[in-house]
Amino acid sequence: MYTSSLPRLLFDILDLARLAPSVHNVQPWRCDWDGKKLQLSVAKERMLREGDPTGRELWISIGAFIETIIASADALGISISYTLSDTPSLELPFMTFLLATKKLTGKPELVSAITNRCSDRAAYSTRGLSKLELEVLNDIWKSKHVSVHILSEPNQLATIADMTGQGIAMALSLPGFRQELAQLIRINSSSAHTGLFGYALGYGSLRARLEPYLVRSGRGRLAQAAREEAAWKASGAVAVILTSGDTAEFWLQAGRAYTRVGLVATRLNLHLSTSAAAVEASDFHLEVEKLCGKPTSRLQVIMRLGYSDRKVHSSPRLSVPELFD
Repeated sequence: MYTSSLPRLLFDILDLARLAPSVHNVQPWRCDWDGKKLQLSVAKERMLREGDPTGRELWISIGAFIETIIASADALGISISYTLSDTPSLELPFMTFLLATKKLTGKPELVSAITNRCSDRAAYSTRGLSKLELEVLNDIWKSKHVSVHILSEPNQLATIADMTGQGIAMALSLPGFRQELAQLIRINSSSAHTGLFGYALGYGSLRARLEPYLVRSGRGRLAQAAREEAAWKASGAVAVILTSGDTAEFWLQAGRAYTRVGLVATRLNLHLSTSAAAVEASDFHLEVEKLCGKPTSRLQVIMRLGYSDRKVHSSPRLSVPELFD
């Protein structure tokens, strides 16, 4: 439960970090403050049972929250000390904050990136990224077990687009998946703080009201898959995140890298969106791994990047007190 004794510096960090991305915007994390330390754990009631049976997207989302906390502290000029579990568990805290002290300067440009980063699921311009932008994105994350690859060749984009379309069609053929997804779609005027809002999907008020019924029934699933394939094919580039292993600790690290790519892309004025279709469906991931020249690594995240004049609004997030519920 939230308590007013939470130090102001930690409140400020969480007030920015709560904007972290998560699968279908379910925000599957919970905070606890005991008067001395802040602990983060999994909010199991917000896990996806049908759409994320392995827990991969859960831990990628958790990794995104962790990295957004770290980035938020840096952006606000706050020094933090923390410990992160080597073996993430659904039953135990995965992160503990031990200290937060004010430094001299913050980073306004990073605050802006965290605040403005959001998913744009519409099609982008076919304009490609510059050589400098590609180099900057490729150099974002360097670690022993995680690698980031930026693909921009038309044949690479077409291959990933085709697999994404097929994967989405396969997922939408499953009644349980459709039922769970439909329950997460919100009308544009909803007061909910989690889930997929119609305007974030590019829908007006009427379509947002109809969408849960269309998804639940399976109508239009092939047309939806075709739209997604076309959007991915028109990307300026695709960011691919691979890991050397395929368990929770690797998924968590992939989520951290994904967050940094998203923040840098936002600072470059790029629009972005992700899909797990090619990651989870069939054995499509093998082809992507080959495209990256890493056939022994495991695909974890695919993010499309590009330019757009479309104004995008972020979906609502849990408030700081709600993070403790």
